[in-house]
Amino acid sequence: MKKLLKTRKFYTLSAILLSLIGVLAFFISNALLNKGSIEFKAYTGYYETDQYPITDIVNESGESYYSISNFYQNFDNWTKSTTNNVIPNPSGFDSTKYIGIDNMTDLVAFSRLCNPDLNSGSYTDFLGYKYILTNNITTTSSSLYFIPVGTDSDHPFSGEFNGNGYDISKMSFLNIQSTGENDPFKTNYPATQEKISYYAMFSNVSSTGIICNFGIIDANMSFNYSSNGSFYKAAMVCGENQGTISKVYVRDLRDADNKRAGIMPFGGYTVSGLVFSNKGNVNNCYVAYSTVINGSVDDYSDFSELIYENSGTESNLFFYNKAISKIGTSEAYTEAQDFDQRSIEIVYSSLGMQVKKTVYGKYCQELSHLDTAINATNTGNNKMWYVPSNYGDAAADVESLVKTPMLRGLKFSDNTFSVTNLRDYAFMYELFNANAALNNEKYTYQIEGNIPLDYLAPSRYYFKGGIAANITGKVKTGDDSYSGVTINGSNSNYPTIYCPNFKQTYVTVEGFNAFGLFPYLTGTVSNLNIVVSKKDTDNGNIKNTTVDLTIGNSNAATFGIISGYVDIGTIKNVNVFGNITLTGTEKAYIGGAVGMLTGNSTASNITTSGILNSNLTGFSTNQGNYLNGNVLGGVVGYSDYALANLNTLLNS
Repeated sequence: MKKLLKTRKFYTLSAILLSLIGVLAFFISNALLNKGSIEFKAYTGYYETDQYPITDIVNESGESYYSISNFYQNFDNWTKSTTNNVIPNPSGFDSTKYIGIDNMTDLVAFSRLCNPDLNSGSYTDFLGYKYILTNNITTTSSSLYFIPVGTDSDHPFSGEFNGNGYDISKMSFLNIQSTGENDPFKTNYPATQEKISYYAMFSNVSSTGIICNFGIIDANMSFNYSSNGSFYKAAMVCGENQGTISKVYVRDLRDADNKRAGIMPFGGYTVSGLVFSNKGNVNNCYVAYSTVINGSVDDYSDFSELIYENSGTESNLFFYNKAISKIGTSEAYTEAQDFDQRSIEIVYSSLGMQVKKTVYGKYCQELSHLDTAINATNTGNNKMWYVPSNYGDAAADVESLVKTPMLRGLKFSDNTFSVTNLRDYAFMYELFNANAALNNEKYTYQIEGNIPLDYLAPSRYYFKGGIAANITGKVKTGDDSYSGVTINGSNSNYPTIYCPNFKQTYVTVEGFNAFGLFPYLTGTVSNLNIVVSKKDTDNGNIKNTTVDLTIGNSNAATFGIISGYVDIGTIKNVNVFGNITLTGTEKAYIGGAVGMLTGNSTASNITTSGILNSNLTGFSTNQGNYLNGNVLGGVVGYSDYALANLNTLLNS
């Protein structure tokens, strides 16, 4: 620490040392920023245009959806006799809005709210509502089990389940077992047991039902049940579909040899990897299995990859099954082979069997064939799927995340990823966390729209290390400029990032706890506006944001609205707006824009506007001329005298 801090000085404007205690006001002159006049508008709009769009779920009023927790109380103790814990219609509930599902607890709650045994009073209402995933979902608890939805054909799922492009990973279905007279399924779920005829995520979907825009990855579906004479059919997504299933995929590429992959239906079941019986429409879907049936199951009746029975319509369906060694008359294909609606001989070498079955869709012998075939369905502006080849020279780097075609991604050209909305911004961090090579100065992430982070969980824009990529706003002029922030009475040329959460995204670096929109920066940030908080609707003033810098360790804190700690990084052409109160640390290096600027870093053309408050008590130096205390600066808190490059930092 002493070596790091030796011979450094503090900068705000030029190379002047500022020691400010208590409150520092950093206002921008009228000529530069028109007093930082800000108009706040929530970002809205569809991600792509198609019948069932993937969308940023933020509406004009700022409330984008209902949390599913609004509909139940005390989930942990929700047992069979808990009808009183269900709230059918919360105050002001608008059934035309989506109900958001953010994690596995929410997803399991959805299945319970739709269950006739666990919510006998209002389950039919919940079968007709609209639901949307707001995040990728992964099971983190072995006690969370999904119960099939719409188990009664007289009361099918008739609403909309829109995955919004996200994945559901490692979901465990309720494992039902029967051993002689001992039937816990019938005891605990009598109404469900009496009516169920398909074991699937959605047992029955009505003609108005819509299932769309999500993937199921490495699900665990295992059961051994024979107490219901009509219940010998299972599928991963849907039992009987009379509605629409669009842009849904199932991937289970786990090790089949060690019996980890596939569905495990003991007791003579017939199984389908996607839909069992289609009487509606299934389009733009695929499955990718190591094996559809788990290798430990030897008493199944039959299975199919995509659809077992079909009296409806289907289009753009694809399947890959590693267990297939030969299909039709050829053993090798250089591209996806179309067998739609054709009866064909298939050899499953790993299962030791040869069968003749009707195939719906195109067979892909290799995963690369699946990528190519699905990418061919992306026509014009109606881009539904993202595959590694979409990313050009970055294809090898994105494959760690994009293992098979997925429904979310970024447009890419000339080593530049386009970030147009909130979902894109979250996906940028997915890329960072999937492969460090994507967080590299080689790549530029161009922000092309306003980003309202108050509608995104902080965990979705967190990276544990330094941001090394180039993050830059797309400069627009004239009528094409961005709404939200006005400069000299006109809309800004730069996009705006609103309302970052500093506390939950801090990074520890070189013995410091670094806080900021990009807590630890080694790359470049440019051409952006950053607004810390929105206007108070009651009085029109900018709200104050309080940030507690206490983490519970002995590290000093560095705080800057742009970045807490910049090392060999660059910040240029950035305007900062915000009223902030900082509390709770014994030692901190604080700047309106940057907390600590070190290494051969550059800060240029940065403006700060607002009020920066703190309870800091000043700074002092010891005999060794090392920093020992607190510092508060309007633009930069602490800067390396010899190495940092500072110019045009405006704060008055």
